[in-house]
Formats: sequence, C-alpha cells, structure tokens
Amino acid sequence: MGIGYLLVGFLFLINPVIHVMDILPDCIGFFLIVKGLSKMSLFVDHLSAAKGHFWKLALLELVKFFSILFWPMVSDSGMLLLTFVFSIFELLYFIPAVMGLYEGMTFAALWYQGEAVYAKKVTKRRTKELGTAWRNFTIVFYCLRIAASVAPELTALQLFDYLGAVHAGAIEYSYYKPFLYVFLGLIIVIVGIVWYTRTYRYWNGIRKDRFFIANLQRKYDMDIVPNTGLFCSMRMKKVAFCYVAAVVTSLFCIVEGVNVLVGAVSAAFLIAAALLMGKYGKLAYAVIPFAVVRAGFAVWNMVQQHLYFSDYRSTEAVEWVTGAYNQYYFMAFTETVEYILAMIGAVIFLAAYMKTIRLHLEETGMQTEHAQYSKQNRDLEIYNMVGSRLLLNAALAIVNYIVACVYRYALVDIEAMGVICIVVTLIWIAQTIFTVTLIGEQVYDRLSGEY
Repeated sequence: MGIGYLLVGFLFLINPVIHVMDILPDCIGFFLIVKGLSKMSLFVDHLSAAKGHFWKLALLELVKFFSILFWPMVSDSGMLLLTFVFSIFELLYFIPAVMGLYEGMTFAALWYQGEAVYAKKVTKRRTKELGTAWRNFTIVFYCLRIAASVAPELTALQLFDYLGAVHAGAIEYSYYKPFLYVFLGLIIVIVGIVWYTRTYRYWNGIRKDRFFIANLQRKYDMDIVPNTGLFCSMRMKKVAFCYVAAVVTSLFCIVEGVNVLVGAVSAAFLIAAALLMGKYGKLAYAVIPFAVVRAGFAVWNMVQQHLYFSDYRSTEAVEWVTGAYNQYYFMAFTETVEYILAMIGAVIFLAAYMKTIRLHLEETGMQTEHAQYSKQNRDLEIYNMVGSRLLLNAALAIVNYIVACVYRYALVDIEAMGVICIVVTLIWIAQTIFTVTLIGEQVYDRLSGEY
C-alpha cells in the first residue's frame, strides 16, 4: 500500500542543507512520499490532505533546487533572504503534512484494524506511544534541520564595509561560516540517523502488519479500482499540471543577458504531458520529437548566451564589433528556431488535448436521453465552452513564441523588449491556469464522480 515509498522518501531528509544546496534533493523524497500515499489517500480523507501538503512541499523543493542557478549571482544577504523564505514555507507545509499523515494512519487503523499503528513501548516509568513519539520527533528534527540551514547565513547580518573592521577588536562572523556548515551539518547527520532509525522501525512495523495491509488492499481493490473514471481523471489532471508547468517555465528570466530558465525545462514538462495523454490519443506523441529537438536547441542557446555576454556584456556591442554582430545574430537565429519548434509542439499538444476532452466527455454525466435532458447537447455545450478557451490558449501560445522569436532582434533597438515578453507570457500563464481549471471542473471532476 505504499509504505515502502514512504520509507525511501523519508531517507532523503536525513542530510543537512547548505542554504539552498541539498545533496539528497528533498523534492525527490517528497515525491516518493506522495507516491506512497497515492492509494490510501483515495479513501482516507486525512491522508488525502497530507498528500496535498507533501505535494506542495515537493513543488516548493523543486523550485528551491533550481534556485541554485542564482547562487553565483546572489550576495550573502540575498542568500540569507532566499534561505529564510524557503524555510518559512517549508515549515508551513511540513508540520500540517506530518500531523495529517499521523492522524490519517490512526484513523485508517481504527477502521481497518491496524495494530502496529498504535504500537507502544512499555517501561517501568511510563508507556510511550511510538506513533505519537515519531510524529513529535519528526517535527522537532525538521525544525532543527531548518534552523541549521538558516543559522550560518545569519552572519550576513553583520555590517562590514570590507575595507576594515568597525573597531580593532571586532570579529567578522562570516569567517566562521564554513565551520558552522560543518559543525551544524554534523549535528543534523547524527540526529537524522537517529530519527530515521526510529522512523524505519515504526513504519516498517506497520508494513509488516499483514492483517491491516490486507484490509487496506481489499478496500482499494473493491471500491477504488472499479472506478475507471477516477483514474482517468487523475491522469488528465496530471496532464493539466504538466502543461501549466510547461507554460510557467516558458517565462523569460534574464540575468545579465542570459535566460537562466532554460527552455529544456519547459520542453521536459510538455513531453511528460504528452506521454501521459498519449494513452487516450496517439496525436499527443507527435509533440515529443519537436519538444526533444527544442530542448537540445535550448541548451545550445543558453551556452551561446553565456559565451556572448561573458565577452561583450551587452547587446550594444553588435553596433561596433564585427565579431559581436556575427555571434549575436547567429544566436538570435538559433533562438528563433527553438521557439518555432516550441510553438509547433504547443499547438499539436493543444489539438490533442481538445481531441482527448471530446473523447472523455462521452463518458461523463448521465448516459440516458429523455425529454428534459440531452447528453449530446450537454456535451456539445461543454465542448464548445472549453474548446473556445483552448483555441484562445493556442492563439496566446503562438503570440508568445512569435514575440520570443523577435526578442533578440528587437532588443538591439528596444530596451523594454524583455518586459514585453514577460507581460505576454504572464497573460498566457493566467489564461492557461483559468482554462485547465475550467476543464477540470466541467469534465474531469464529473468523470471521477466528484459531482
């Protein structure tokens, strides 16, 4: 029932985090925990809520993982701010997630006769519930881990002008930052090993509770598996998420002339969406070759941007250096090829999306026809409503990528071109989120039987 995924997922939390650099990425651990809860969360509400919190944590940690791209360009005070902000949001999601996980398991154990969830350790002085102890220790350990990540960065609060100390006896605390990394990291590793040992014992005990696991599996097989519409809805909501992520990661993020949000990330999300949707229509697979080639061009273009702006610093060099002119406009040409491929991939994907929605509409709602209800008319009404939104989305995608193609050429004369690109993409992002939300409500919530 997914307990093994939980054990592996928790393993990713035992290492220390140095500002935003994580040797064992927490995002992988949280995604594994989400995977582990995927079955039980379908019929235990508390576990469903916990899964939602762990999912948000996984996305947050994924953003945190990629924020390391900004590391060389962020000052010590900026790194403190980045670390502190991520830490606050991590605590806001992690504590309710662990509380919901424990409450969900105790609820499931009550209904499906699980004894290991209520395991106790009896000593001469008192009786300790292992589940409650695990929950409390987990929250304390994670808070300690957060504190150990933030503490070394606090040295940036000490004000120095780097031309001399404030007075002769002043101590520059930033000098001790490497020591703090090692010392606090060692503490986290030691406490983390102790915590994971207890975690393994407790959750492995639950996994070995054969009667409890068998009851959960029986519930899943009898009440959940027959609901094919639910699994179709879940799959298509993943498609929607991946598409939104592909659109969001299309946003220009220019740092010193370089778009650090490389297009390969957007292409990867679009490929994932196409693979998930390909089960219902082969047209979705046509997206993949365009996205793969686009990803290759995106990586190439990022390298070219680094080379150009490390040599010439600005676009103004094209006006008075022949080498800069040739290098810049070759870079502009390859970026244009990248965005044309991205545009074709997005249009094909949206065409496949519309075709898939029409297929699934046939399976939603009442299947009977009578004088007061026509399923065919109702399906056509919904299809026209969501179809018009997807057509608008396709138009915005085309406009977005046309503007992106023009970006390098226009930037030479129009300094605000970057802002224009960002505004166009933000409009596309907002309309995409609105569209997939509408599709979820009108098609896939109905297909899963939510209303």
